[in-house]
Amino acid sequence: MEVHPVYPVVLVFNRDEAFERPAETLHFWTHEGVEVLAGKDTLGKGTWLGVSRDGKVAAILNYWESGEEKARQNQATLEVGSDAMQGFLTRGDIPLKLLSSAGYLQPTIAEIWTNRHAYKSFNLIYGDLQTKEMWHCSHNYSQSWQGIMQLPRSFSVSNTVHTTEWEKTSKLQSALQDFLSTHTGIFEPQELLLMLADCSYANSLPGIYPEENAIFVKTFEKELGGMVCNKGTVSSTVILRDVSGNVTVLERSFDPSQAQYSDTTLTFPLTPSL
Repeated sequence: MEVHPVYPVVLVFNRDEAFERPAETLHFWTHEGVEVLAGKDTLGKGTWLGVSRDGKVAAILNYWESGEEKARQNQATLEVGSDAMQGFLTRGDIPLKLLSSAGYLQPTIAEIWTNRHAYKSFNLIYGDLQTKEMWHCSHNYSQSWQGIMQLPRSFSVSNTVHTTEWEKTSKLQSALQDFLSTHTGIFEPQELLLMLADCSYANSLPGIYPEENAIFVKTFEKELGGMVCNKGTVSSTVILRDVSGNVTVLERSFDPSQAQYSDTTLTFPLTPSL
């Protein structure tokens, strides 16, 4: 944030999911009377990332627990990735609550935090593109950091605590910083997709598949909910907020082979918050 003269807010995001989990690509739709620009998880009815016309933005990631807590959260799984079938509220509701909230975001996040144990563990990024303020919220049962913090100018997080030394997150953060420092004028959002397509990796976190250590996860077979699924990066998203108050969102959605993809790009002016 506030590191580029043309785009004071730049967000990049990869969604790693089972290709068998049905989802609608980026489009405008209405949630509780508020129009949001987001993809839609047709299984859980929520979203992983979205923006409202007045500039609220939110993105959610699963937090990877281990040991007994992982077993507790995964018990009684009946459908691929369906939190609701396991006695939890779907985490995809959380971004929608923030995007559809009226006025300042903090009362809504306070309610979410109070009720956080109704959800499986998560990392959440949320903020306001009007004020150019962003926050991180982490709910987990590990002996690691959890809570709410305002973000610095540059920040990256994945499926663990944000202080974890994981090459995929630090590498992406460095790549974005380098790009913004050398491209100081207008650029196309497609130019940021190259760093999101990096499938190389070196270090590995314990207990996860090797493919998941890359920024872009190549399709591989993984057991989810008692089913063997094809998991990988299903979409890449870039969000730009320019100095004139316009927001551009680009989503690239992949098929299971990841050789074929489709792009959706939408631009709209920020409207005053209610």
